[in-house]
Amino acid sequence: MRVVRFTGSRPTPPAQPPHATNTTAITAAHARNFMRRIRATRPAPVNSRPSSVVRTMSRIVRAPSQTPHPPSSLARLPDAAISALARPARIPPGLPPIVTSLAAHSRSRHTMPRPLRMASGSQFFRRFHRRILRRFFLWQLVAMFAATSLAQTAPAPEKNSTPLTRIGVFTDNYPFSFTGPSGQPEGFAVDLLAAIERTMGLRLERVTGPTDVITAAFHDYRLEALQSFAQTPARELRADFTVPYLSMAGSIFARKNTPPIRNFADLRGRRVMVHAGSLGEQLLRASGLETSIVHVESVEQALRKLDAGENDATLVSRLTGLATAHQLGLENIAPVGEPVPGYAVRYCFGVQDGDRELLAQLNEGLAILQRTGEFERIYRRWFGHVDPLPGYSALHIALAIAAGLALALAIAIWSFLRQRRLHENIAAQAEALRASEERYRGVFETSQEGLLLLHPAGKTPPDFALEEINQAAANMLGLDRSPPLPGTSLRGLTPCCTDCCDLLGQALARDGASVFEHTTPPGRSTHTALRVSVTRIGPRVLVVLSDLTETRRAEERLRTREQQLRQNQKLEALGTLAGGVAHDFNNILTSILGNADIAGLDLPPGSSVHAQLDEIRAASERARQLVRQILTFTRHAEARCETLCLTPLIEECLRFLRASVRSSITIRHHPAPGAPQIEADATQIHQVIMNLCTNAVHAMGDTTGSLEVTEDILTVTQEIIAQHPQLAPGEFVRIAIRDTGCGMTPEVVQRMFEPFFTTKAPGQGTGLGLSVVHGIMQNHRGAITVYSKPGQGTLFHLYFPLKTRTSSSQPPVFASGAPRGRGQRILFVDDEQPIVRAASQLLTRLGYEISAHHEVTAALAEFEKTPSAFALIVTDLTMPKMTGLEFIQRALALRPELPVVLISGFMNDTDLARARDLGVNRVLDKPLTLSALGRTVSECLNGR
Repeated sequence: MRVVRFTGSRPTPPAQPPHATNTTAITAAHARNFMRRIRATRPAPVNSRPSSVVRTMSRIVRAPSQTPHPPSSLARLPDAAISALARPARIPPGLPPIVTSLAAHSRSRHTMPRPLRMASGSQFFRRFHRRILRRFFLWQLVAMFAATSLAQTAPAPEKNSTPLTRIGVFTDNYPFSFTGPSGQPEGFAVDLLAAIERTMGLRLERVTGPTDVITAAFHDYRLEALQSFAQTPARELRADFTVPYLSMAGSIFARKNTPPIRNFADLRGRRVMVHAGSLGEQLLRASGLETSIVHVESVEQALRKLDAGENDATLVSRLTGLATAHQLGLENIAPVGEPVPGYAVRYCFGVQDGDRELLAQLNEGLAILQRTGEFERIYRRWFGHVDPLPGYSALHIALAIAAGLALALAIAIWSFLRQRRLHENIAAQAEALRASEERYRGVFETSQEGLLLLHPAGKTPPDFALEEINQAAANMLGLDRSPPLPGTSLRGLTPCCTDCCDLLGQALARDGASVFEHTTPPGRSTHTALRVSVTRIGPRVLVVLSDLTETRRAEERLRTREQQLRQNQKLEALGTLAGGVAHDFNNILTSILGNADIAGLDLPPGSSVHAQLDEIRAASERARQLVRQILTFTRHAEARCETLCLTPLIEECLRFLRASVRSSITIRHHPAPGAPQIEADATQIHQVIMNLCTNAVHAMGDTTGSLEVTEDILTVTQEIIAQHPQLAPGEFVRIAIRDTGCGMTPEVVQRMFEPFFTTKAPGQGTGLGLSVVHGIMQNHRGAITVYSKPGQGTLFHLYFPLKTRTSSSQPPVFASGAPRGRGQRILFVDDEQPIVRAASQLLTRLGYEISAHHEVTAALAEFEKTPSAFALIVTDLTMPKMTGLEFIQRALALRPELPVVLISGFMNDTDLARARDLGVNRVLDKPLTLSALGRTVSECLNGR
């Protein structure tokens, strides 16, 4: 192996051997070797602008001879080439005298004075024709003698005729190609090239030097190949590449103790080291990070500076960075984040553009190394400590063999013990068989299942002879008074036995065991339902009878209850979805109401905008009631019940309904005497009555009809409770809503309370009205029943527990009545930023100093710094990372006497009980208003 080192200047071509002046013929196997030698030596041309053939021939004449060549190669050269060779200054030495004379003669004829070679007319053409023929035969004679002489005088062929290839080797590309301690090239690519050289029988002259010097030499055609050349689209225009032997992704390397870096965005404002003009620099510039670029000379320099803390990160291929950091012992350096998009380095062998033979040899060598495992061995040597390849070590193989031997030994021991147990079991089975006969007899006689052992006695009609029958089977078949003797025919004993014989015959016609049910007609037996199991046991038939009479009766009793449970399960499925929607809607309403109150405070008294703001507040209040109804329906919040009289509420609903229905429909109301009262939510009861009355009007369509609403007081008895288990004994106010519409079928009545079930055309109904009514009645500890037949109308009954005390209600208080503060500092926490902004402005307008946060961790950190600076905490219940109850617990641990207000869209009993245990002063429901928030804050600060 020959190694030549470049120091940056153009190398001097090696001295030519003594026989370098011998002319070399062109063969198919060595043409490309001559072209590479031509590009490497770059000889001067013969004339100022010689033809391509003369240039090629002159280079062949002066190039060192490698192999003998056939004489026919010169015979095909044209006149220009022969003339160039025949000139005295260019005639190669060592040719025979006759060849030299012929060449000189040809040259003298080319240099004859022009007048001597001119003629006119036919004499000119005859002379010209003879001259051409003489020249042609003269050229052929010269070429023949020259080729013969060259073949005789050519030196003997060398033992190794493989051409010498100059390949560039980098000395500053660790761990792929670098100068080792011994001064010789080392690295992964160096070992890989040596393996290919041995495998393919190549002759390589390695030219070592820095990356920029070797690359420049390759581009100047002083080198035929490069051993570790990164493939890029720009380089593919000037060189050919083998298949990549390594494909590496780029990574960001940083110190382990620095703030986390996940992607390019985290590099902004940091100092990142890259090679000048490298792919990493291009990616940084494309990402707008020009100010972060710091140039370095090598990966080693970048990692050392990074470990010393001079810069923040470096961008390099992952495998190179890991190997270099390991070689330098830099344990504090590691790749961070994900692989860099667009940073992909593919290392290949590079050859001059068009050198297909060398390219094919290198690709073949790489494929052989991959198949033989030599590539993996070289990879493990250089990168096994940072990127191990999968495989099995000697320790793994030894452990596998040991495990196999242990398993074989365990199987042998188990087989021996099993054989011994089998012998013991055979001896024990004989004794067990005798005991089994006794047990069988006891089980057969005392079994609660009916057992019959039969023998077929006829096929048409099917008949069976009794061999054995237990008492339970005799009772089920009606034979309890006179059990039959063995051998008695089963058919004809009882009507039930005759039916069983027919069914048994059909069952035995099918292969295998068969199970069927037999129902006895009423009056034949007290056992009306039997399950019959038929199994063949050799020539006999075993029949097992199970009494299903009580099971069928229990199923009938439970069928009504199952239908009711099925309705509840369907409603609960909708409730899970509605609860989440209502919670988010509460947050939206809080922002609307808060901003409406703020706008009202900013307006001058008497402004016409106050009317619009009042409309916004009123609409938001109705939406607030709707959200409360949704939460009540889904059982995420209890209804706010109050004592009220149903009569005015029903009259209001009917008055509104009369204004929207046709005059052909008569609406009548029959109130109960004494104006009975119930405890209920007025908004929800209004919704129930309007929903049922609207459905009644739709059921009557365009025909003439009537709608009656009747109130009365009913005492619920046990008979009514049996039909409606959700009711309790006592007095109820019953509301009957009757219409003369089209009515409903039993199938529709059974499904009418299912969510999204509707009989209306698409776009005319959602199917949620009756399911909401059903949920409201359950939440009020009441019940709803329906009676309907097609063409006869529908009757709904609503049951409400009777109350005796009167109702009371308070109108809402808006912002004008909110108490004002005296500069107390309040800590407000909510994960919804619109609520935080609205509440902050509201409390600030009321005279408080607000510290508002939408992240609970930031609020806790501020409170832990100065717990005594706050007079009150207002926090939401449901927040990410930490719930409001957890925040309150940690805050009160620092300052137990601090008052706390908890706000929530809905709160279950468990959260409410825990809030009381923690010492929460007030609980506010969303959506918040300025008056409610200000009044609650004032009461907590004043100790009320």
